[in-house]
Amino acid sequence: MKNILLSFLIVTSLLTARENPFFPSEGMKDLPISSNVVSKRPPLERAAITLPDNARILKKVTLKYQNLDGSLESKSITLDHRVDWHIPVFISQSYGNSGSSKPHKHSNTARTTYKPITPFIRYRIQDNMMELQSNDTVIRNFILVNPHRIVIDFKRSSSEKTKMIPLTQAPFTKIKYGNHGTYYRVVIVLDGKYRYSLLKQRGLIRISLH
Repeated sequence: MKNILLSFLIVTSLLTARENPFFPSEGMKDLPISSNVVSKRPPLERAAITLPDNARILKKVTLKYQNLDGSLESKSITLDHRVDWHIPVFISQSYGNSGSSKPHKHSNTARTTYKPITPFIRYRIQDNMMELQSNDTVIRNFILVNPHRIVIDFKRSSSEKTKMIPLTQAPFTKIKYGNHGTYYRVVIVLDGKYRYSLLKQRGLIRISLH
């Protein structure tokens, strides 16, 4: 009776196990999503605060911000500067008087051109989006940390050698390619913490960072 029960437990565990427990499940995210996170907000260009008429010296500026997981934190900078209360104090992510944001270093016409990773997969970058052009089937995709990087496995037997492509288009810092016998892996290394969405179309994989 004990042998029958033991055999039943072993069979049950094999049926419920994932095909490969050493890979994270498809689309795994390490960043929790909070229900109070509003994803669509206008980008900060410039905000102003007017000081009272008795203000003379600015001692500290504190910013409260919301993280990807919805938690709130603050960061301060200590100052000791004379101020004119007639003039508002500005916080800005814009440059110059035009109010337009400083262009990212990746904003150029070359971003619309697909560049080869290997003869069977190409990429292009536009702002916070990367597109991969390939007819190969995506097996799995997931994110890893330290540094944050998106991993995508494609089904193909390849003899291409491992390679690394440095990038200067933030938020993408490099692309790594590796051959693993029956599949190959593309790793997209990021410059910080992001969530991502992946859209698969015929011959095209679009990765968007949020």
